[in-house]
Amino acid sequence: MPEQYRGKRVDAFTLSRADEAGYFVRARCGLCSIKRVYRPIDLVQLVGDVGMLDLERSIRCEKCQRKDYMQIEFWYPTGRERDGLKVRRVAGIRIIRKVIWRDEEG
Repeated sequence: MPEQYRGKRVDAFTLSRADEAGYFVRARCGLCSIKRVYRPIDLVQLVGDVGMLDLERSIRCEKCQRKDYMQIEFWYPTGRERDGLKVRRVAGIRIIRKVIWRDEEG
């Protein structure tokens, strides 16, 4: 009986690898057509070192707060495109603590 073909395992192109290679993450909302460009290493702080498919499921539009219309891609800009490129960087992270109450009888 012939051996079954088992292809080599290919590791996903994650955010940290994309940053090492000089890529950017370009996000576009199909609903409100807002476009943003991020450094992949900044997104690692927010969602972890994930691949493209996991990133699409975890980023929301800043304007309409929807996930289902987001289009995400790794993008390597040319020299002309880098000139005057506005990149969104993480300035700080706030964790909001919310109090949850319960009623007890007694």
